[in-house]
Amino acid sequence: MNRADMPEFIQINTKMKNKIALLIITLFVLICQAQEKSKTLTLRLERIDPVTNKSQVETEKVPIAKVGIIVMDMWDAHWCKSWTAREADMIPKMNRFLAEARRKGVQVIFSPSSVAAFYKDYPQRKAVFYMPVSREYEYPSVDDLLNLDEKKQLDYNLYSKRYFAGTIYEARDSSGYLYKGFPPLPPFSSTGGCECSDRNCTEADVWHRQNKDLVIGANDLIVEGNNKSEFLNVCRATGLTHLLYIGGAGNMCLTSSRETSTINMSNRGLKCVYLEDLMISISGNGYNPDTKMVDPSFTPQTGDSLVLIHLKKYIAPSAKTYEVFPDLK
Repeated sequence: MNRADMPEFIQINTKMKNKIALLIITLFVLICQAQEKSKTLTLRLERIDPVTNKSQVETEKVPIAKVGIIVMDMWDAHWCKSWTAREADMIPKMNRFLAEARRKGVQVIFSPSSVAAFYKDYPQRKAVFYMPVSREYEYPSVDDLLNLDEKKQLDYNLYSKRYFAGTIYEARDSSGYLYKGFPPLPPFSSTGGCECSDRNCTEADVWHRQNKDLVIGANDLIVEGNNKSEFLNVCRATGLTHLLYIGGAGNMCLTSSRETSTINMSNRGLKCVYLEDLMISISGNGYNPDTKMVDPSFTPQTGDSLVLIHLKKYIAPSAKTYEVFPDLK
């Protein structure tokens, strides 16, 4: 029987079945698209051209399974009381951001250098010890390189590279800088230390743990920021390719002075991004520590801005937390 010979009610029934089948297929496609969309993060990445000082923006979609958020040195205390207060002020926003990250399935990794021993009995710390051992670093860390004698430094320079050359993640040189694989360090990378206007704080190791109000999730991980291999082992074992950095300080721990910092991890093959609205640097207040000049207009926020500009010019791109997770805006 051909279609024309079918009773009318059968033809209607067949049309209805076809419409239902088409609707089911359409819903299935939309659901799959929605699920696929939920499995990726859209990163709006910004750099600054060091020659023209113009902003450069690219958008990249990254599978969530390949993204990690690293929380740097959110200590319970610092020798600088002003710095301690500024860092603590970030905690509520940081907790909201990390909660959303966990909900989306992003791996959260805490890197509290010098105080990881406090967490020795935490399952989030113990889990790190069971990660398969990865290969050793291809390059010395920034601190290692700076401690080499001049001949060995020059030897490394012979085969240094600009990580991720030709991409927005590229390490950029400044005129006369020796190591192509290690871009110029930011302002206040060795001078910043007190943001109190009287500058009477005395440097000392006063931290014991992370800020107690910083929430640690059940599936988070805790690494020692000064350990050469722990974080790399985690990244290799979990398949991470992109690291989003928050915490402090942008001119030191996040960038060069920790084994888990952006320069060191970029030279290990990881693409690093600064989340600029959840990180702070440490500099001065009423005083520019780089020039050692009294400057009443200089504030900690001035230092943050100068550091961020340098980071985006020479070291790695930045993004904003509410662009990573628009629901937080």
